[in-house]
Amino acid sequence: MDVKNLFLVILVLFFIFFDVRFSEHTVSMMLQLEWSHYIDLVQVLILSAISYQAYLIYKQTKADHERSRRTKAVDLLFEWTKLQKENGILARKLVESFDETQTNSLARSETFKIDKKHKTILQQLALGKDCIITEDDDSSDDHSYQITEEMSSKLRWQTVNYLNALETVLISWQYSIADRKIIEDEFLYLFSQNEGYSGLKRFRQALGGSDSYPAIEIFENNIKDMRRRNLKDKAEVDK
Repeated sequence: MDVKNLFLVILVLFFIFFDVRFSEHTVSMMLQLEWSHYIDLVQVLILSAISYQAYLIYKQTKADHERSRRTKAVDLLFEWTKLQKENGILARKLVESFDETQTNSLARSETFKIDKKHKTILQQLALGKDCIITEDDDSSDDHSYQITEEMSSKLRWQTVNYLNALETVLISWQYSIADRKIIEDEFLYLFSQNEGYSGLKRFRQALGGSDSYPAIEIFENNIKDMRRRNLKDKAEVDK
């Protein structure tokens, strides 16, 4: 076998390896090529092979990164679940219901009053020796309970701990350390308009706003943008 035919065999094997389909006319043209053209063709094929290998490495690296981000998201959710004790969840629900005055008092660990409808959740939170609701409290004409400084301080601490844990998770979302879609799907409920949840917006503002919890603020704005886009897309479909 002469060198020219050897090159032809190598080219055919190259095409087969990379699943490149060619016709009889293509083979015929290849047989008629000048020797210099074979050299040029080989150079092009080498460059193509290098480019293809680089593309495969890129795809594999990207797939590995995506898998790593999904794994990180699952790990964060697992840690979040472990950290979320009942008191933290109850504290969030209670503080979400506070008005601006109550929220500001809580942020300063000051005394304030809340409606008696929160009796059960107050008892479950066990905010200290002062949080003992007696029959006299229930029978009084006042429709509210007094939150003492001790109770306010403990409730503030529980709420801040909750926000700190949430901020940690959403920092990973913000910088794409964890899979963003998984985090968005799992934490969307914390900003549910139907449930009246705002990610403790009032309390965060009372503590310093976006400077205190920047990742939560960015996540909240992202959720709002997503909802606006969904509404816009729905409006376009309905036209």
